[in-house]
Amino acid sequence: MKEQIRRGIRIVIIMALLAALIPAVAALVFSIRYLVFALIPLGVALFFLVPALRRFFAEPAGAVCLAGGFRLPPGFYVHAGHGWARVSGRGKVLVGADDFMQRLLGPVESIAVPRAGDKIKQGEEFARLRSAGRSVGVRAPIAGMVEAVNPKIDRDPNLINREPFGEGWIARVTPENLDAGLAGLAVSGKAFDWMRGEVEKLRTMLSPHSAPSQVLQDGGEFVDNLHENVDDEQWERIRRSFFENRGEGA
Repeated sequence: MKEQIRRGIRIVIIMALLAALIPAVAALVFSIRYLVFALIPLGVALFFLVPALRRFFAEPAGAVCLAGGFRLPPGFYVHAGHGWARVSGRGKVLVGADDFMQRLLGPVESIAVPRAGDKIKQGEEFARLRSAGRSVGVRAPIAGMVEAVNPKIDRDPNLINREPFGEGWIARVTPENLDAGLAGLAVSGKAFDWMRGEVEKLRTMLSPHSAPSQVLQDGGEFVDNLHENVDDEQWERIRRSFFENRGEGA
């Protein structure tokens, strides 16, 4: 008899706990649903108010993109003068010359670079590359103060040819206004579309002067030794059209 009473008490307690928990769980689920609805506009607001968050979603992971055989990695911001910028760490920015510039110039023999502490202005020349009697100015993709110059390119300027987006960077910069500076540059899909336009412009510029087999491989990509198939007159037109008269953003 006593065992039956105890069993009945336990059943009553369990039912009471279930009766209390079910409304609590239902209330929690109900609250979470409204919390999710509340977080959606908050997330949208943060996306538009926090530029770093926009940059994160605008830079998809992936391999190097190709346009006519010219490399352009995702996440690199490009300037119309073919300088690039990449946000590194603690708000610093690495800057350099892109693949398009180095392939048209040829093997870099020497480079004039700014000094640490120098101020550079967006769109103005901050470095100059030289190769076999030709030279081209690299326009700063972003304004700021030069924190350091890559010591490796002083010893081995050809790094700019071998690794233009890697070890061949030119300077590390503390930007004046990172968000405003990057706003005038192209990145990811926009940068790739812009580069395709540059490639088509180059095809048009070279086609009347060079046989297609001299400058283009099968499949429409430019040959690796492109600079050797560009004469001095063509180089001057290319230098003025693509590099020297490009103070604006991409």
